[in-house]
Amino acid sequence: MDRFMKEDQYVEKEINSLPQKKTLSKERQSQILQALRLEHEKMEKQKRKKSIFRWIGSSVLIAAAASLFLLLALQQNDVKDLGEIKQQQPHKQVPAPVETFNDLYKDHPDFQPVFMDFDGSQWAVGEKDVYHLSNRKWTKVTPSGFSYNMNAPETGSAIFPSKERAVIAVQDPATFKATVYSTQDGGVTWSNVTFDEMIFGAKLTAINENDVWLLGIGDGGMGSRGQYIFKSSDGGKKWDKLNEGMTSGTKLDISFIDEKSGFMAIQSDYEGAQYFYSEDSGVTWERKGLPIYPGIEPELQQPLSNPTFFENGSGVFPVKGDQSFLLYETKDNGQTWSADKPVLKTDSYINKVYFYNQSNGWLFTENSIYHTVNGGESWENYSDIPKFPFIHEIHFDSPEKGQILSIENGHSKLFTTEDGGKSWTEKSF
Repeated sequence: MDRFMKEDQYVEKEINSLPQKKTLSKERQSQILQALRLEHEKMEKQKRKKSIFRWIGSSVLIAAAASLFLLLALQQNDVKDLGEIKQQQPHKQVPAPVETFNDLYKDHPDFQPVFMDFDGSQWAVGEKDVYHLSNRKWTKVTPSGFSYNMNAPETGSAIFPSKERAVIAVQDPATFKATVYSTQDGGVTWSNVTFDEMIFGAKLTAINENDVWLLGIGDGGMGSRGQYIFKSSDGGKKWDKLNEGMTSGTKLDISFIDEKSGFMAIQSDYEGAQYFYSEDSGVTWERKGLPIYPGIEPELQQPLSNPTFFENGSGVFPVKGDQSFLLYETKDNGQTWSADKPVLKTDSYINKVYFYNQSNGWLFTENSIYHTVNGGESWENYSDIPKFPFIHEIHFDSPEKGQILSIENGHSKLFTTEDGGKSWTEKSF
């Protein structure tokens, strides 16, 4: 007796139960039965004790599996094995996400964004409100007590580790204390922690959904400035103070490339560009200097921002020298830096620098945008651009498409480009 006869009977029963307009030919029935047999033989050869069909011991599951594959087979021209059926089954159509923030602006014309989730397009943080995009709808998810000082946007920070997670640090202008709000469920619930220290600026960074650091910039004097380093290992709910003290220079930002290695660029009175480096997750920091760039007065060489790292240990460190731009490179995650790129003489004071990858970077001055496509070997000057107010955030989705969020006198402006920065369009709020 054919050892597959029992299984064949269940399959035939399912075939006979199909609607009349869905009846299968004898040839198609034979194809499906053969496909099921081949799959059974493969599983037996692999000595797998369990399978999606559960041929032994459950006739109900046999029938269900047969029905499933019959429905799939109805959409095929030919069936050779179950692997082919799986590969060719139709994809479920998912509604396309909102591509821009235009729907948010249209529905809430008074919204003034301070931080925007350019990578995921899921979050927008404003002066008094926080919005989250869920099921193609923008929902207000503002935590209780939240407010942001639009006239001093540099005092806070925000990061969005995932579509459901956000960490936002804000400073109370009356008490100079910082509060960190965090959510892990799209803003349905929030946690908040207020630090006792007087913090005049806050910078957040993360390497994953859980490991988050906060640099609290304290009061300054005599060439030094206070710093507080806090770390959270649970996405912003609880924080530990790792470091506190007065150190040289004005802290620009903080970033980590892994759980141990951190960078903190500073502007100081030392000759050459300086930064602090940690190799113990931020508990201790060592001041280091970049090589003196030839041809530029050493005391004028100051970092413009923290270094940016890419794949395979490569990275760039942007530095200014009066109205000159100096670009340092690393190939070992910042252990060593080289100063081999030509000096770029700019037409005015350097405002911001942004690198999308090792090759494509943009330099913003008061009058122009400089763009490189070869890692700083040469630059093209785009002078026919808007006069950007204070540039708060820069983001590029590709070497062509980018956004600038600008804030001045408590009002936001969003500029977008589709041609790598040659021209910009203002988006009104």
